[in-house]
Amino acid sequence: MLTDVARSLGATLVPGGVTGRPKVWRAEDGLSLTLGPVIDANGSRITSVFRLVVTSEQLPLDLEIEVANLSTALKRAIYGADIQLGVPAIDAALAIRTENELDAVARLHAPAREAALAATRIGAIFQGGEWRCDLTDIAPNAETIVARANLLWEAARTLAARGPIADRLLASVRSDPSPGYRRRSLELMVRHHLATAPQAIQIALEDPDVSVALRAAVHAGADGVAVLHRIVRQPGPEDVRVEALEHLSAAADSPDLRATLDALVNRSPRRLRCAALRLMVRIGYGPIARLSRLVGDGDAEVRAHAAGALRHAGPPPQPPLLTLLADKDEAVAAAAARSLGLIADADQVGTLLARAEGLFTSGDLKQAVRQAVATIQARYGGPEAAGRLALAERPPPDAGHLTLTDDGRLSRAEPLESE
Repeated sequence: MLTDVARSLGATLVPGGVTGRPKVWRAEDGLSLTLGPVIDANGSRITSVFRLVVTSEQLPLDLEIEVANLSTALKRAIYGADIQLGVPAIDAALAIRTENELDAVARLHAPAREAALAATRIGAIFQGGEWRCDLTDIAPNAETIVARANLLWEAARTLAARGPIADRLLASVRSDPSPGYRRRSLELMVRHHLATAPQAIQIALEDPDVSVALRAAVHAGADGVAVLHRIVRQPGPEDVRVEALEHLSAAADSPDLRATLDALVNRSPRRLRCAALRLMVRIGYGPIARLSRLVGDGDAEVRAHAAGALRHAGPPPQPPLLTLLADKDEAVAAAAARSLGLIADADQVGTLLARAEGLFTSGDLKQAVRQAVATIQARYGGPEAAGRLALAERPPPDAGHLTLTDDGRLSRAEPLESE
């Protein structure tokens, strides 16, 4: 049997030596393969198990690769998380541990990770600089042994490092078939300040996968702004478009950004519209014509974000903001109250307090109204001044000022001193 295996592999059948059993041995291109019986723990008896081993001086000693299962999950709990390659099928199937993440990711390019996956499927593991697989079903035929030996040989050959890490990762950014792995390689290059990182960023800016282009644009500075706009405006994964929009906040004064926001708020997926409205709040942009269309939007979260952005359409408060204060959804009304607190004058205090009146009004809305009224009062000379101005008609000197009680009723505080 071993003679047939050796012949098929182009290997040598080595005499048994101390074990009394021959071994198959092959050496080529810096790799070596051995196949022979396993000695028991006491070293006194040959077991029925044969072990296939492929190794090389170019393989790392600290890297471990094995199939992901309950056992590896326990190791993960003890030793920490496995490294991730950004390739979902591989990350789910393989447990990869190492102290040198940069080197491991650079080694596990497409051919290497596919070969590693194939090797683990036959029960092989990589540890201590070698791929090994124990064969308990050696008796049936030599073809099984040869097939497994070839799998391990390929796994070792593709995993062996050739060339600097920076060059290998650059090649992966340029041409690896997995977008996740291209993105992962780029992130590592930037994090570790590799010399080829600037070149990788420029390559990734043109990547057909928007998630890769996004990562490059984030690191490209001014060169990446146009790419961020392109990602936001074109159809694609919503989470990627939202993240790209968040990164555009640095260009607050850019007409291009405002044009992008205008295009998003009225005809985009929900999350993207909300992100655009949040960014409007952040950069101080409140286009009244576009925001007013959102007053009747069917999504309460969109209306609430619109209320936040409408603070930048005033002062004075625009009618859409006052409409949102009366919204039946109290989260929307609370957002409108917070905006009114920033731009309203004392004439709106009564309107604010009236909206929060009622035993069943939510605590969040009451708190928003209290804060808004306090902000207005501070801006207009204290509670007395705001209270007087909040009445529809100027009150007599002893009218007092309006307050909101804990049970949601309007009441008047102590009468004001006569002017």
